Formats: sequence, C-alpha cells, structure tokens
Amino acid sequence: MIESFRVQSGEYALSGILAIPDMAGKFPCVALSHGLVSSKESSKYVYLAERLCAAGIAACRFDYHGCGESEGNISETTLTIRIHNLDSILNHIRGHASVDGTRIAILGSSFGGSTALVEAARNTRIRCVALWATPYMLDEKQDDTISGIESDLQSTTTS
Repeated sequence: MIESFRVQSGEYALSGILAIPDMAGKFPCVALSHGLVSSKESSKYVYLAERLCAAGIAACRFDYHGCGESEGNISETTLTIRIHNLDSILNHIRGHASVDGTRIAILGSSFGGSTALVEAARNTRIRCVALWATPYMLDEKQDDTISGIESDLQSTTTS
C-alpha cells in the first residue's frame, strides 16, 4: 500500500509517501533521509522502499524543506531546519496505524545522513541509523550558494 501525505513542519508543509507492506499488522519503519538537493523521488529511495516493503518493513520517503514537492526555499536550508523537518516526519510515522512506533529507523545519505546522525543522537526512540556518504564535518561556506544554487540570503561570518 502506498500512501501520500503532507505534514506541517513549522510554517511549511512537507510532502511524503509511506509505503506499507501488503499484509495485516504493525510494521517497523525506515525513514529515508535524502541529501541536500535530492528528493523522495530519487531512484535509490524508490527502489529501497519497494525492497523494504517486500521484506515486511514500511518505508517513508519524504521531501525536506525546499525540495521536491515540499514548501519552502532550498536557499534557506540549515541543519536545524532539517532536524525539525525530520522530527515532523517521525511524529507522523509513529502515529500511523500500520507502523510499530517502537521500531523506527533512519537511513540517511549525504546531508540527509548528517541530519539522521544528529536526530539519532538526540532521539532515544530511534532504534537504528544507517548512513551513506555522510560528511563527518559541516563547515560554513563563504559564498551564497548551496551546491551551486544561488542563495537569496546574505552570507554571514562569525568572529
């Protein structure tokens, strides 16, 4: 079963898809946390969601703030915003009738892995985290771009 949804995260709505195995019961669920300029429609996440469902595990693909079908502007993206987004998605997953809220995992890739790692460190309800190509250090950039996308924001520096 595939279920599209929208959930509020602050002032913006996030778009997601929950894939649930086609059988009765409550299932563990993996939230798929995409990279900086990716989306829930990434072929690796679509494929992974299909494989997880075939193995009896629900999967949640979603778009972070400013990505895919979610509201917001990617030029405003910060780790803090992404953590709030992930919290909103995880709360939605936990409240779903077909999901076992005590068995939630996050799989994160690239900047989505950084977000997953911070979330798993601060949220004791996360049972497992898997990381792909995750930066170990996040530095402030000195220009007004995010992966080559021009930012509307002024660059700030700290003293």
